[in-house]
Amino acid sequence: RRMKKSEINDLLRGIGLEPVVPSPPQKKENATSNSTTKSLQMQEDIHQHQNIDPFLTTQQSPAAVSLQTQLDYSLYGHAALRSFLPQTLIQQLRSELLPYAASHALSAYRQKVEVQLADSSDDYYRENARTIAGSLKGIEECQDLLESLGIDPLSGDLPFLQHFNTWRAPAHSNTPTVKNICLSPYLAETASMLLN
Repeated sequence: RRMKKSEINDLLRGIGLEPVVPSPPQKKENATSNSTTKSLQMQEDIHQHQNIDPFLTTQQSPAAVSLQTQLDYSLYGHAALRSFLPQTLIQQLRSELLPYAASHALSAYRQKVEVQLADSSDDYYRENARTIAGSLKGIEECQDLLESLGIDPLSGDLPFLQHFNTWRAPAHSNTPTVKNICLSPYLAETASMLLN
C-alpha cells in the first residue's frame, strides 16, 4: 500500500528528521534560474576541495536494496548496507571525522549530561537540564556529573557520543566529504529505495 504524505512526514519525524515543506511555485524563469544557480553552487562546493572522492562527483547509481533490507529498515528503523561506500571514501570520512569528533567532544558530553538530567527523578535536574549541562566547562566536569548520576562514562555506560548535523558544519571544520555524501544523489536514491 502506498503511504500518505502525512504518514511519511510522521515517519521522518519519528527518526529525528524534519520533512521538507515545498515552497510556493515560482515563475518559470526564476525557477530555472534558481535551479541552475543551485546546481552550479553544488558543483562548486564539490570541486572546492581537492580531496573529494571521485565516487561522489560521478553519477553513480546504487545497487538495488533487497526487499529483506527494506523490510528490516521498516521494522527496526535502521539497516546495514554492506559495501555501500567504497573503502577510499570511508577512509576519507574517517580522516575528517576523527579530528572533528575530538574538537567537539565537550558539546557531545554536554548533550549526554542533558539527556541524563532530563531523565532524572529529581525535579530540579529535569527542569534545569539544559542550563546545568551548558554550564559545564570541561569534559572532566561532564564525566564527574555523569558519575554522580550513577553512570560511568569510561566503562561503557555511554555507548557512544553523538554529534548533530555534522554535514552542516562550517567550511573551516574540514568535513566536506560528510556534506557531499549527505547531499549526493547516490544517497538520496538509496534512501528512496529504503522508504519505498
